Amino acid sequence: MSDFDKDLKEGDLILAYHSGIHRVFKIERRFVKTGAMVLKDELSSLIHYETILTATGKKTKKLNRCDARFCQKLTADFITESRKKELKAINDRYDAMKALLKG
Repeated sequence: MSDFDKDLKEGDLILAYHSGIHRVFKIERRFVKTGAMVLKDELSSLIHYETILTATGKKTKKLNRCDARFCQKLTADFITESRKKELKAINDRYDAMKALLKG
């Protein structure tokens, strides 16, 4: 496994290059090739996944794949931190609008 996908395994929920929530169903290891010869240098893996929720929260089933560098494993901590950041950004935007009204 490469450094980019060492924490991923089949069945994990991820965010990926394509929007939505996805479930990993295959991790394809890739190596540097020179002609027919495969060198020991490992590239980041190709992650195959099924989209299970769209960005708007609708259930779906769509197969896709992307390089492991674009994948983020979903964990409870990641979700909590993401929520805090998004709520702060929303609150900051509304505070800025209120400040404009006070002008």
